[in-house]
Amino acid sequence: MLLREDSMKPVAIRGVLPEAEAAVSEIAQQTKSHSLSSLTAGSNNVVLGSELARSLEVKPGDKVRLLVAAPGSSGQPGQIATRQRVFTVSDVFDSGNYQFDSALAFVHIEDAESLQGLSAPTGLRLRLADMYAAPRVAVELARGLDERFMVRDWTRVNATWFRSEEHTSELQS
Repeated sequence: MLLREDSMKPVAIRGVLPEAEAAVSEIAQQTKSHSLSSLTAGSNNVVLGSELARSLEVKPGDKVRLLVAAPGSSGQPGQIATRQRVFTVSDVFDSGNYQFDSALAFVHIEDAESLQGLSAPTGLRLRLADMYAAPRVAVELARGLDERFMVRDWTRVNATWFRSEEHTSELQS
């Protein structure tokens, strides 16, 4: 959750290595500064989606509080405690996709790990030359990994957007 004064919004936080993010997404080009360089380890800077920033009425330089669930940190079995930290909005991105722009934020991977109490990343994203091959590649990856790993592809995670893209492609054919 992202909090600003009396507003609270659900948010998906992505911990990224800014210098490597360009290999898997175009988010850096979609920021006002055209860069994720403000996301340095230990900076507690956050880049917000444009709709999320608008709904919280924040701009670069403003402070927001990030609240995350921290399973196991309460000391009581079955109870979930929370961790929170104040972040500074360092930039805003506009992807043109309302789902992303209203519920996605980026922080440096080390800040994300620290906030969650982790010592390593919990996920990995890939970019394929053919984005429509994602379902097939996901199946192949899942077959090669054991049950500890979950494989998801963008066509399932963003099913509505994918169907729209398919429909647009069909109309253009």
